[in-house]
Amino acid sequence: MVLVPTSHSSANAPPPQFPQPANLTPQDLTRGKQLFEAQCAPCHGIQGTGGKGANLARPALKHAACDAALFATIQTGIENTGMPGAWQMTDREVWLVVAHVRSLGRVAVDKLSGDPVQDKALFAAQSCGGCHIVDGVGGNLGPELTEVGARRSSERLRQCLLEPGKALPDGFVMIRACPTRWLRLGGHPRE
Repeated sequence: MVLVPTSHSSANAPPPQFPQPANLTPQDLTRGKQLFEAQCAPCHGIQGTGGKGANLARPALKHAACDAALFATIQTGIENTGMPGAWQMTDREVWLVVAHVRSLGRVAVDKLSGDPVQDKALFAAQSCGGCHIVDGVGGNLGPELTEVGARRSSERLRQCLLEPGKALPDGFVMIRACPTRWLRLGGHPRE
């Protein structure tokens, strides 16, 4: 099966015609996992922790506050993103994927240490806002970082910070920019 983008938005999607199944069997849950692994894991990861797509292994999802909203998001996709609609799946299959995605959100959320004030100062000092938007402020050369922790696992974010060119989202290329006064060679300022 191949997923293709649609021009519909989940925000405008009609309510599902097929009601959410009650009392799912172990076979239903296995089928939901299989569908997820085949159709969703290439972007969201086998454990749902993100990659090209958002981290789904969270108790709350930005585009899916309830099961009906998650159903609509899976069925119609998210406009202006890489999230295509699963138009080829039956309503029942979409509900099985919903059940699997909700099971992913029952994992423990990473508890990370840090100081938000210090982290914000570091973000500013490193000029990250020159390329990245946070809360509507910043440049648009790099990916939007508002609520990035809700979309990506801490492991994925760490990888992106330590090796920024290794795991770029689709549509982005790595550039190195520096003031001309640095006369840099090989990515390091010349002393």
